[in-house]
Amino acid sequence: MGSLAVADQRADLATMTRGLSDRAIKFAELRASGLSLHRAVELAGYLAKDKRNATSIGWSMSQDPRVVALMEHYARNLVRAAAPRAVRVLDTIMEDTRAKPADRTRAAAVLLGKVQPTLQAHEVEGHVAHDHEHVHRVAPTLDDLRREVGLLPPTSPPIDAEFIEVVAADPSEWEVE
Repeated sequence: MGSLAVADQRADLATMTRGLSDRAIKFAELRASGLSLHRAVELAGYLAKDKRNATSIGWSMSQDPRVVALMEHYARNLVRAAAPRAVRVLDTIMEDTRAKPADRTRAAAVLLGKVQPTLQAHEVEGHVAHDHEHVHRVAPTLDDLRREVGLLPPTSPPIDAEFIEVVAADPSEWEVE
């Protein structure tokens, strides 16, 4: 992250924490890390009579928009910090020739999904005027991914069957007495 981005992030953090006690800031950080309400309250230094009281204090704290914004900030940073490790894990699974082909394909699809998000189609009624150009990138299909890892797309054997015409039954045959 560049120095300007870090400075902006510090300024955002200073704005978010303005007016919050040190305990409230610690509570937000602990909650973002995944701790339960009562445990975050206890570790942040709040005095609670019991677990129920601590949970009540935590719930009240979680209603403060400043605390919520701070929890979101800390959670985003945790996810950003874990992202490189997650990519390495997915890459390891994708390259592991001993892994199941389905797992390797799934890992490849997840990685590609982050690099090339799936396009969404929207139906629009009426006329829509466009005064700009679009660049559409099409993500590879599952069959493309399978070919890439050396697997053939699954083929289903043709179904050999005889068909008969089903005549509608007389509705009176289905009546329940």
